[in-house]
Amino acid sequence: MLTSNGASTIEKLPSALNVKLTADWQKAYAGESLLVTFDLTRPTSDDPPVRLLTVRSNDLDVCLDTDMMQEGVEIRPGERYCFVAPLRVLVPKVVDLSKIEIVLSTNGIISRQSLDARKLSIKPSLKQEIDIRADALFEHKGSYKVLLTLTHRGATTFRDFAISFPVELAVSSGKKTTQRTEFPPGNHELIELVVNQLDLDLAMSATIGTQRAEWSETLKIKPPISRESKRFRYLEQRGLAQDDVKISNCDGEKDEPTPRQHSTYIVRAGSKYRITIKPKQSNVKAVTLMNLEPHRQIPTNAKVRDSAWSFEVEVVAPNLLRRRDQFYYEILTDKDEKLTGEIPTCVVQTSVRFWQAAAALGLATTVQGFTAFARFIRDFDASPLKVASETDWNNPLKASLLLSIPLAWVGLKCFDWVQYQFRK
Repeated sequence: MLTSNGASTIEKLPSALNVKLTADWQKAYAGESLLVTFDLTRPTSDDPPVRLLTVRSNDLDVCLDTDMMQEGVEIRPGERYCFVAPLRVLVPKVVDLSKIEIVLSTNGIISRQSLDARKLSIKPSLKQEIDIRADALFEHKGSYKVLLTLTHRGATTFRDFAISFPVELAVSSGKKTTQRTEFPPGNHELIELVVNQLDLDLAMSATIGTQRAEWSETLKIKPPISRESKRFRYLEQRGLAQDDVKISNCDGEKDEPTPRQHSTYIVRAGSKYRITIKPKQSNVKAVTLMNLEPHRQIPTNAKVRDSAWSFEVEVVAPNLLRRRDQFYYEILTDKDEKLTGEIPTCVVQTSVRFWQAAAALGLATTVQGFTAFARFIRDFDASPLKVASETDWNNPLKASLLLSIPLAWVGLKCFDWVQYQFRK
C-alpha cells in the first residue's frame, strides 16, 4: 500500500490495535536512522480502551528510539494515535519485522502484540563504509587547494560509484564529478580541488545489488595552518625542507662520496660519514641533527664555509639485514622559524657480521664435514679403479658439508638484498 505522499507502508491488523508502518523503505541502510511512523488505531467495536506502554525490538541488531512516543497513553475505541520512531539497523541484513513488539495494558493485564511477519532488506551504507578525509593544502587569494581522500573501509563492492559537488560555484578547478565502474574494499580515491569555501557539499551514489544508494553531506574543511605555526615548509607534498645535502665517507684520509640509489644514500655499519647541509634560506641561524639513535654523532665544528653546516656521524646497525633509515635535521631561522628536513638512507651491515652469522649457522655441519673429509683421505687408495669400486660415496657427500659456511654467507647476502627490494 502507498500513502498519499508516495511512501510505501506495511500494515498489521491485530485484535487489539490496527498498526500501520510508514517509511521510505528504499533508504534502509545499515547504521543509518530510518524514520518510521507508527499509526495505531483502536477498532470502534473493541472495548475497553488500551494503554500503550512501550515498543521494543527483540533483534539485537535493531535499535528503536521511542523518545517521541507518549508512554502510557490511553487509546479508546475509535481513536487513532501516531508517533515517529527512528529505526537503525547496525549491520546489513534482512530484518524480520515480526520481532518488533508493542506492549499494551488492558484492564491491568499486559499483552504483547507483534507486527506482521514482513522482511525488510537493510543494504550496506555508503556513509558507514566510505571514509572521507579533506585536507586543505594551502590558500591563495581566497581560494583553497583541497585534497579529498576516499577510503573504502567496509566489505561491500560498490558498482557505478559516483561522487559529485552539487553547488556549481563551490569548485573553481578540479573534477566536479568522479566516477568509477567498481569501488572494492580497501581501495582509495584521491581528488584534488580548488574551492572557494570551506563548507563543501558533496553527493555520493552507488549501485548495491539491484538498488541505487545515495548519500549527501557537507564537509567542514579546516583551513590550512599558518606558516608561523607550521613545523614543515610547503615545498613539496611531503612537507619537508629541501636543501643541498651531501654525505661522504670519512674513514680514510680523503673523503669519498657515498653511493646513492635513486635518492637514498647507501651507508655501511661501523663507518664514519660526514653530512654537509647547505640551506637554501639566507637567514639561517643554526642547523642541528635530530633523533640519531642508534647512530652516534662525533663532536666537530659544525659550521664551515659557504654557509654550510657539517656533521660527522658513526653509523650503527644492530640488525643483520639492511633497512631503511632517516637522518633528520632542523633549521632555525633568524625569525625563530623551525624547518625540518630528512635524509633517506639505507643501512647495510658489514661483511664481517655476515661471516659471523654464516659461521654460527654452518658450524655444526662444517665440523661434520671435516670429520668426513679426514675419513675419506685416510681410506683413499692410489688406484683410481679401486677407489671407484670400493669408495663409500656417503663420505664424499658429507665432505661437501665443508662448504656450509660459504653457502650460508651467500644465502644471507641474497636474502638481505631480496627483503630490502620487497620492503621498498
